[in-house]
Amino acid sequence: MQPETERRPLLAAAAGVALGGLGIVGASDRANAETSEDSFTILEGTEYETTGTVRTADADGPTVLVVGGLHGNEVAGYEAAASVSDMDIVRGRLVTVPRANVTAIESGSRIGDDGTDLNRQFPTGEEPTTELARAIWGVLERFEPDVVIDLHESRNLYDGDVEDGVGQAIFHSRDAEAEREAEEAADQLNENHVSDSAYDFTVAPFSLPPSETPNMLVHKAARDTDAVAFLAETVSSEPELSTRIRWHRRIVRSLLWEELLDESAIDDGDDEDGDEGEDGDDGDEEDGSDGEDDGADNEPPEAVIGTDPADAEDVDFSEGDTVVLDASASSDPDGEIVRYEWDVDGTDEFEEGGETVEASLSYCGELSMALRVTDDDGATATEEVVISTE
Repeated sequence: MQPETERRPLLAAAAGVALGGLGIVGASDRANAETSEDSFTILEGTEYETTGTVRTADADGPTVLVVGGLHGNEVAGYEAAASVSDMDIVRGRLVTVPRANVTAIESGSRIGDDGTDLNRQFPTGEEPTTELARAIWGVLERFEPDVVIDLHESRNLYDGDVEDGVGQAIFHSRDAEAEREAEEAADQLNENHVSDSAYDFTVAPFSLPPSETPNMLVHKAARDTDAVAFLAETVSSEPELSTRIRWHRRIVRSLLWEELLDESAIDDGDDEDGDEGEDGDDGDEEDGSDGEDDGADNEPPEAVIGTDPADAEDVDFSEGDTVVLDASASSDPDGEIVRYEWDVDGTDEFEEGGETVEASLSYCGELSMALRVTDDDGATATEEVVISTE
């Protein structure tokens, strides 16, 4: 993406920030030989110690940074950022810092142990004002991202006044391309994954001083570096946590597909998780088609999930329990099912498996588990169950 206006040289205003809090501590090759993964630690040995990941594809491309957990009471943001860290990329580099403010997350509060709001410690043109803020900014110094995405939540919906609430909005830096991509992400999400229009996502540019909320990470990233920046907000007051996490993932996926993903990874008809009452089978096709073989009269398969216990959707499980998911009742009216894929952790990432899988319930709250089946003509169908864990 090319910015509409010229930006200042990368990090020119904060060149003196130390990198001592950031170091690559380990690397391991992924099963996909075209992608490698590293990890790094921020402020190792302190109460603020947290871990980030770096996924690097063999093909050249831009660097994208995804941050969550600047505020510890905005759960969907940091849970989504953690799940994004495993997102498959085909080019470039994906850097994630899912739990930026661990002391705030541990206490479930907006403010960390240092008594400050972390997302108000990034003054434009100056050095960040706290040790943790400087360490977070050090990540931008180290990796020089082209795109920064910060994931948050709000108690109320955005109606044009940030003082009343900013939920269900994608805010963007003041660039023509950033605005276009934010609008495309919102349109795709609203059309395919938000069934209640009251929760439709809106789009707005970052405010300008003096009316803006001061010293936010994305503002500094947009103004002190070459990065294009986005701040995504879901509303935490009504939708289930698992739904809000998926909304965040969808926003990230949509914003990234031109940069890091294959085009088929974000298709307007792709509804593999069946969010918010959607039927989940109207275009879920790995090659971006409409779910049917080109020019053929193939009928799509039917995905059916059985559970053990049979009434699993009505049971309040305890953390650590297991549930068996069974796809054997799935069928194809004019052929056969050749592939079963499962998403048992609510991440929107399907992994190939057999007709049955055993899922361990390590997630508290409501969790959508999904099945995708593919027939011998390449058509797909999805189904999901929602499991509750106390």
